[in-house]
Amino acid sequence: MKAKKTADRLEYFPKNLFYSKTEKKFYFIMDILNPTKNPLKIDSFFGGVFIGTDKVGSIEYGTPVTIQALKRTEVKYPIIPIGSGFGKVIVKILKGEGKDLKFKVMGVARSMGIDNPVNQELTL
Repeated sequence: MKAKKTADRLEYFPKNLFYSKTEKKFYFIMDILNPTKNPLKIDSFFGGVFIGTDKVGSIEYGTPVTIQALKRTEVKYPIIPIGSGFGKVIVKILKGEGKDLKFKVMGVARSMGIDNPVNQELTL
């Protein structure tokens, strides 16, 4: 039972969405704070990216990430575009018009069998 209490102590701080022009990919950037004295592993992160009520992307990351003890770690999760929503976003970004776009990320970070909801409105 101790493991569940420890995993519950992780803190999640969604930062922003990032578009890499060189990789031609979107990423969700989040800081994760581990206030415990032991390294903890985030087993997976799954979620959706929305503009308004339209789901325009999905995050499906099952590779474990270790968060060192007493540290805040930045984690970058790739976003899988859905439909034409992200295509329109890319065009706006390339034209220099994407800074005012608002996204909502709704997902679940799983650590040691515990699902931790992550919901945040973000900008690029």
